[in-house]
Amino acid sequence: LVGSEMCIRDRFKESIDRLRVFGKTIAEVNTLLEDNAQITGKTREALEGFASAFGSTRRVQAKGFYDIISAGVQGTSNQLEVLRVANEAAIGGITDVKTAASAIVRTMNAYGQENMSASKASDILFNTVKFGVTTFPELAESIGDMTPLAAKMGVTFEEVGALVAFATKQIGNTPKTVTALRNVLSKIIGPTADAKKQWVELGGAAEEFSLQGLKKKGGLVPFLRRVMELTGGNSKALKRLFPDIRGLTGILTLAGGQFEEYVKIMEKFLNTAGATSRAANIVKDSLDFKINRRIAGE
Repeated sequence: LVGSEMCIRDRFKESIDRLRVFGKTIAEVNTLLEDNAQITGKTREALEGFASAFGSTRRVQAKGFYDIISAGVQGTSNQLEVLRVANEAAIGGITDVKTAASAIVRTMNAYGQENMSASKASDILFNTVKFGVTTFPELAESIGDMTPLAAKMGVTFEEVGALVAFATKQIGNTPKTVTALRNVLSKIIGPTADAKKQWVELGGAAEEFSLQGLKKKGGLVPFLRRVMELTGGNSKALKRLFPDIRGLTGILTLAGGQFEEYVKIMEKFLNTAGATSRAANIVKDSLDFKINRRIAGE
């Protein structure tokens, strides 16, 4: 009897402690909000519902909500939708909510929240993992280094995903792949004087090696095919056009003989809808997830 009473008391204390931590985190979130936009009972209920549905904790949900607001997502319904998708991405991608939310929101911010929904961003990330040689956590940590420049240059997120998926198969390292792709884009948008000179010497028009030239060609891959056409794949010529880029050879394989492989991958990105949910549902069927969900619901 005494042991049972102690067990009940301990569990009651644990529940109170969790509620206190949750309340403190909610207070932290409210410091970001205007008086007329403070977290209401309904939002609090939604966060508690996410904790139960996704086998998480109230604190994780509140912190995730806090991070999403901090990143600039406007409107409670939009914020909760991003959090819902981030939870599914975290489950399907075997990562945490904070990492998933960061990757999703950085993509939305790069392409404009009016153009890129949380679901679309997450689904493209999952397809990149599926068709490349990377993991969701690796991709989430790196992709935001490339998307702002890609969006500025008119390279769609589907193209980014397909490029990363293809290039990771050649380079085998996600951070190096993303860095190399970003640097290729930066050299195009701001070529060196020597690169411009080399381009003309190879027979290209001066205005071709530029952002305008890339857009006129119809995207990064057609532009790189033009690069390979002029250079013939000569390493010295390529290094003058794209100096100091590690992994360049791996990227340029898509402009050469393996172009068709890239096309096949890109075609798979034309219909990415539901990729996140499908991945999450597979994990939700596991015993580990069901146990975590049962614990979270207590």
